[in-house]
Amino acid sequence: MSRALRTRFRRLVRRVLREERGATMLEWCLLLAFIAIPAWVMIRYGLALLAAHYGLVSTMNQMPFP
Repeated sequence: MSRALRTRFRRLVRRVLREERGATMLEWCLLLAFIAIPAWVMIRYGLALLAAHYGLVSTMNQMPFP
C-alpha cells in the first residue's frame, strides 16, 4: 500500500470517527436490539408458559379424588 493511500485512508477513518450525526439513532437501535426485543420475547414466552401452567392446574383440579 502506498504512503499516499495510507494517508488518505487514515484521514477517512478519522473523519468517520469524528462524525456524530446519527448517534442518537444508533443509541436507540442498540437499546431496541439489546433491551426491548429480548424483554418482549421473554414476556411473550413467559405468558405462554403461565397459560400452559394454568391449563394444567385447572385440569388437575377437575379430577376426582382417588
